[in-house]
Amino acid sequence: MDKVTKPYSKIVISITIFLSCLTLIKFLLDTTIFWLFIGLSIIATILIALNYKIDRGYPNSLPTLNKRIILLFSIFNIIILFYSASYGLFLIISYLNIQHITLIYIPYIASLFLILGNLISFYQIELFSKSDSSLSS
Repeated sequence: MDKVTKPYSKIVISITIFLSCLTLIKFLLDTTIFWLFIGLSIIATILIALNYKIDRGYPNSLPTLNKRIILLFSIFNIIILFYSASYGLFLIISYLNIQHITLIYIPYIASLFLILGNLISFYQIELFSKSDSSLSS
């Protein structure tokens, strides 16, 4: 069998899940309902990361509605995980109590781009929409 490289970084996904877990705990302690959405997104991401196979694409014979549901699910998870990870990173930065907060802006924005890019490549839609013919060859 050929080794297939995954299009995302396991380290950045792990950091994203950790930061999202911080946000989950914060929202759980604040008793807001958003912790439920974040928790479900974290669980889905962990399950996908553990069971990820690049040739797992579903056949094109599935109805278009199912493909759209998977696309909406992926976009929904990207948005939730990005916002929760960015808020978790903000919580860590505010906990550090840095004197000159302006020194953190560029690294904060760079880490947000890194997290967002990794989430987009994690939920890359082309990997899930392969046809049966490409799977058999």
